[in-house]
Amino acid sequence: MKKVILFDIDGTLVRDEGSAGGAFLLAFKTIFNKDISTVKVSKAGRTDVAIIQDVAQVTLNRPLELEELILLNNLYIDNLTNNLISNSTMQSIPGALELVTKLHSLGDLLLGIQTGNVEQAAWLKLKHCQLDHYFSFGGFCTGQHERHLIVKSAIDQALHIDPSNTKENILIVGDTPHDITAAHENGVSSIGVTTGHHTSEELLQAKPLGVVENFMNIEEFLNFL
Repeated sequence: MKKVILFDIDGTLVRDEGSAGGAFLLAFKTIFNKDISTVKVSKAGRTDVAIIQDVAQVTLNRPLELEELILLNNLYIDNLTNNLISNSTMQSIPGALELVTKLHSLGDLLLGIQTGNVEQAAWLKLKHCQLDHYFSFGGFCTGQHERHLIVKSAIDQALHIDPSNTKENILIVGDTPHDITAAHENGVSSIGVTTGHHTSEELLQAKPLGVVENFMNIEEFLNFL
């Protein structure tokens, strides 16, 4: 029975200063002829679809229809692919690659993803940061638009891979209270990491198993396993 660790992506494993955001801005502008560069909506820890619908409500005064979401997503993925090839500002969080490499080398851990990204974007980001081959499954914002359901999807897949496993053996890692809350809602433990926009105090309020400042101290992280 392997310990299961489910990582968030943005702000936890990957940091981006505009590649993904720019891809979405261009896609929205192309389809709806609206400049959303000054639109402010909450993003940290939220799903792509929730963010998109907030932007649509502000700029179009209505939510997007399913067909519009699909069209926007397809164009976003095309733009993101181009951005990552041409001039990407995306990189792995310091220490993340080393930590995941170490965890993978231990051989007794199952590593997965739980993220608000749509699946195509998630794998593009992980591949760009040389992290993709450490993960074989995950929960994504594809068919599931609420964070706790995304985490549930990842958990269900982990238990399908190893039916003898239990929720007590699953750990969520993320940089926002949303990650920790979703872990509680699914009956699993979590670790917060202050590599995103939330402080240790903010993460601790959500009651994780613990909080680490970053991934530079691998032994500190391993102590939670």
